[in-house]
Amino acid sequence: MPSGEFLLAAQAWQLCRRGEDDPNRFGIFDEGGFWFIASNMIRDLASLNKVEMLPWDDWGAMPSPDAEISTEELRRFDHLAEVLLDPDRDREELRLLYGAPGFGMPGEVFNAVRQVRETVSVAQ
Repeated sequence: MPSGEFLLAAQAWQLCRRGEDDPNRFGIFDEGGFWFIASNMIRDLASLNKVEMLPWDDWGAMPSPDAEISTEELRRFDHLAEVLLDPDRDREELRLLYGAPGFGMPGEVFNAVRQVRETVSVAQ
């Protein structure tokens, strides 16, 4: 990805949490907001742990579009964003975060396009 062309989900999260940008600007079509950014941070975490998923695969701690994100969840996503912005700094922390409840891909996802739960195998 060319530097400066796109923002990482973690960068968008931090900008929006600081009030420097509108979270609804980050998304696709009519879908966007903190929930969208948070979900993409979880997908980024999975990718950094060698598990690449489709953009419409949802699982675990990914908020739904109409969900209110609690203060505790906001703090959890704040920490995730911080770690994702410098993934080479602490590979062990990336592994631990991926193992945290809701962040790791459990082998089953909700396919938001097809509106069904699907079993997903992960190559080792």
